[in-house]
Amino acid sequence: MNFEKRNSETDLYLKYEKENVVTYVIIQGEDYQNYEFVTKSQDGKVIEDYPKPLHTEISVNKSTGMATDSYGKKYPIIWR
Repeated sequence: MNFEKRNSETDLYLKYEKENVVTYVIIQGEDYQNYEFVTKSQDGKVIEDYPKPLHTEISVNKSTGMATDSYGKKYPIIWR
């Protein structure tokens, strides 16, 4: 049998699978396209090595506090 070694990104997803992680979009002011991602565990601890999503254009819904990327994935927003 030929088993392929898992890549490091997969290992990181598995490492944090029980942490109930949430990836947020951090937006500075009204500059919606100049954002960054941060991933936090359920206790609010920032997880630095968690794989970040691809940086695409996002649409922002201020009333719900959610951002949606070009793939349709939604992220809660942290406003700065």
